[in-house]
Amino acid sequence: MLTDTETDTRESGIEMVSSSVQAARADSANADRSQPCAVVHVDLDGSSAIYRHHGWAYEYADDPLFASGMKNMLAFLKRNDVRATMFTIGSDVEDDQKREWLIEAVRQGHEIASHSLTHPHLSRLSFEEKRTEIAKSRELLTHELDTTVNGFRAPGYEIDRDCLELLERYGYTYDSSAFPTPAFARRLNVYPVQAGPDRTGRCLTVRFLKSRCQPTSHRLFRSIHVTACCSGCGISNVG
Repeated sequence: MLTDTETDTRESGIEMVSSSVQAARADSANADRSQPCAVVHVDLDGSSAIYRHHGWAYEYADDPLFASGMKNMLAFLKRNDVRATMFTIGSDVEDDQKREWLIEAVRQGHEIASHSLTHPHLSRLSFEEKRTEIAKSRELLTHELDTTVNGFRAPGYEIDRDCLELLERYGYTYDSSAFPTPAFARRLNVYPVQAGPDRTGRCLTVRFLKSRCQPTSHRLFRSIHVTACCSGCGISNVG
């Protein structure tokens, strides 16, 4: 049987442990709030881009799919106090209506990243054509929207090693076109993929570590990181 003194000491110790646990939990909660729990990303493909990608003729002057999509998405994101990364087709800034929507997205604090210049099948292009798609899109988006463009996503996730080399050359800092699979590792000509599942276990962030050849690869993979998520998900946790 515990004496009164021993009971007081034990209860005091329990209170101290409880206070320490609560403090640790509070610190953890504050740390969690210092970083986003998720990354929301959207490909801004309007009807004209979808038609062009499939080789269909688009005969209309406007693009209601793009306009209505941007209107509803910006309202939803604002209502929920969410900032998103928007992978944007560079040539869209040459359309007055689309440019206004994109300027509004920047004004509301969203990140603009490149989704190529004209939304082609990059795997079917020559090296010089890929260079134009990658370099010109970043140039246009940066100049017309007065924003910094760091990221890139290839249409249809058709990324290859040439594209990664070009992304580094023209100032990008990340690509979001690859999936953490052996097929992508072979396509990108890299050694094993180091991947870590997110909290849901569905999406992954990948860093390609070593190259099988090109001497520039070590510099490339220090500066370019490659992220991937499950197709159609739209939200990748990063916690």
